[in-house]
Order: sequence, then structure tokens, then C-alpha cells
Amino acid sequence: QLAHMDLLTFATAFDMQGPLVSILRPPADIPIIGGMLPPPQAKKILNFHGDWLRDNYGHGYTAELTWGNTVDDLIENLNNGYPTSIHISQPTNLLNIKNGKVEWGDWRTLIGGAPHTVTLAGYDPNTDTWLILDPSPYANTDYTKWNTDELMDLWGRQFIGYPPRFAMTTLIPDTTSTLKA
Repeated sequence: QLAHMDLLTFATAFDMQGPLVSILRPPADIPIIGGMLPPPQAKKILNFHGDWLRDNYGHGYTAELTWGNTVDDLIENLNNGYPTSIHISQPTNLLNIKNGKVEWGDWRTLIGGAPHTVTLAGYDPNTDTWLILDPSPYANTDYTKWNTDELMDLWGRQFIGYPPRFAMTTLIPDTTSTLKA
């Protein structure tokens, strides 16, 4: 009997498969870049996980990375029940002024901001509120809430190393089982 392998367990096991794996995902224990997973590599790892589930349990999913999407695409994915992550760039400053002195800020300003991925949890059209699951240790322990203007600003920033603007990764569950009776 195979134990269920959730995504965190899968990623940990994936990290231990040798040095070539680091091309897809630097292991979490590497300082600064450890655990970073740019969207194209995330798609590959998610598809490995979907295949593993399919091979072992008969049902998996396919990860699709797309860009040039709209708010309507996000709402459609939520309505379809598809887990969807959006790839954003958080604003940063190269220089900060503290107590009248200029100090170095965040080097990621040079690439367009701090690349980050968050997962959509819901949308309330009556209040124009997007519910966001943010894996950052600095985020709320509850949902992060953005209005559409905030979402579009963060989602629409172009930066080096991430896909083009308005990118999202969608997990599409299998509609049929591959289990053999």
C-alpha cells in the first residue's frame, strides 16, 4: 500500500533525487534561493506530481502555465473549481531613506520587483474582494484580501525570470480514472 504523497512531501522527495533536480528547484536548505520555484519549473514539478498520482491512484491533474490572462479567466477557473496560482511581482525599492540617510534596499528592484506566487481562494463580486492564499511567512495567517485594482497592479508587473504579464498556473483534474479494474 502506497502512502499518500502530498505536494510538500513530494517536493522533499523530489529534492533528494540528485544534483540534476536542482536545475528545476534549488533544495530548500540552500541560502537565499532555496526552495524558489519559477513558474516554468513549477509546472514541470506539478506535472510530475500529477503523473505520480495518476500512476499510483488512477487520478491526477495537469498543470497549465498561461499568460495574457484576464480577470474573467480567473473567475472562470474559480467557478470550475480549478486550483489557480497567479504569478505576481511585489514592489520593492532599490534605495530607502531612513533618518535622512540613503540606504540600500532590495536588489530585486533591478529585475522588476520581488517575484512571488499566490493562490486564488475566492472572489466576491459584491465587494470586489479577491481572497488570496499567500505562502510568504510575512503574510496574514488568514486570507490576504485585494480588490481588482490591487490584483491587476501586482499581477500586471513585468519582471525578469518570470513569464510574461498576467500569468497563472492552473491545475486541471483528470475527468476519468486510469485505474484498471
